[in-house]
Amino acid sequence: MKKPSIEIKKTHHCLRRYIEAEVDKVIGGDLTGIQGVVIDFIYYKSIEKGEDIFQRDIEERFSVRRSTATIMLQALEKKGYITKESVEHDARLKKLILTDKAIKMHESLDPVVEEFERSVVEGISEEDIATFMKVLEQIRNNIKKKG
Repeated sequence: MKKPSIEIKKTHHCLRRYIEAEVDKVIGGDLTGIQGVVIDFIYYKSIEKGEDIFQRDIEERFSVRRSTATIMLQALEKKGYITKESVEHDARLKKLILTDKAIKMHESLDPVVEEFERSVVEGISEEDIATFMKVLEQIRNNIKKKG
C-alpha cells in the first residue's frame, strides 16, 4: 500500500519543480518559485485587499517557521522586492511593502501562477477537488495535534 505522506512529498516536489521552472522562464532565475508565490500573496492582500501584511501572515499562510520566513523575507528585501516599514501602534511590527520592482514582476508573473493553478487541477471535478482539500486540511490538523 502506498503511504500518503510519501505521496504528498512526491507531489510537493513535482509542484515545486514545475512552478520554479515556470517562474524562471518569466523572470530569469532572480526568484525561487516560493518567493514568487509569496510576492503574489503580499500583492493580493496588500494591494488588492488593502490589508497590512506582516511576517506572521507569511508564516501562517505558508505554514513555515519564523526562521524560514525571516530568511525568505530577508532575501526578498536584499533583492529589492520588498521593504519593511514600522507601524504606529507597535514599533516591533514591520509591515511588508512591495517595491515597484515587485509590482512589475507580479504583473508579468500573475498569468503564470494562474495557468499553474489551472493546470494542477485539469481534468479533476470540483467535487473531487473539494474532497481533496478537506482531506489535506484533516491531515494538517492531525499533524498539528501530534506536534
